[in-house]
Amino acid sequence: MKRREATRCDIPTKRRHRSSSIGRASENSSGSSHNSSKIRIPPRDKSYIQLERILAKIERRIDFISGDGNCFFRALSKEISGVEKHHISYRNKIVDLIETKPLHYIKFLDDNESIEEHVDKMRMNKVWATTAEVFAAAQFTGETIYLFTPVINKKYQWYHFKPTKSPKNDKSYILLCHTEGTHFDRIVPCDQFDNTDYPPPFSRGNFLKFF
Repeated sequence: MKRREATRCDIPTKRRHRSSSIGRASENSSGSSHNSSKIRIPPRDKSYIQLERILAKIERRIDFISGDGNCFFRALSKEISGVEKHHISYRNKIVDLIETKPLHYIKFLDDNESIEEHVDKMRMNKVWATTAEVFAAAQFTGETIYLFTPVINKKYQWYHFKPTKSPKNDKSYILLCHTEGTHFDRIVPCDQFDNTDYPPPFSRGNFLKFF
């Protein structure tokens, strides 16, 4: 596949559909959500300008997600359905998974927090997602989630969350940016809505090894 120069990214106007174990972009297939599925330009502040410059080197850009405490679930909703508006539904699905398999997720919680307390809290609107929810999302989608996140000295690096079962489709994966460690955005190619035609980034390792 011919690569384009990593200078700046143009805003894609149409999503390219892909299939996966959870039936991606079912809304978009009808074309009814075409306009709402466009990539959103991030604010032109210092942090996003720096991120866009870094991501352009791998022919990617930021798809800005609304920041209201639901950003992780909004990003997941847009990744699956093409729009952010189903974030409450996906929040509940992810929390349901944590509730049904507590032993898989308890290690990600604070020492003084029980699974029951965490589940009750996470069902509330606008409560920030934690590592437990990111890992649960990988299980729910059956796809590896690659997270571009600031670590030592606020330098961004790629880490991944893999589902416990091997992905059904190795070409289907999710790219997210943990912007400044406080917000989630999607990461997409310069020229299309999802990452189907592009290889995943080089990952520094499994984020779960920190636990």
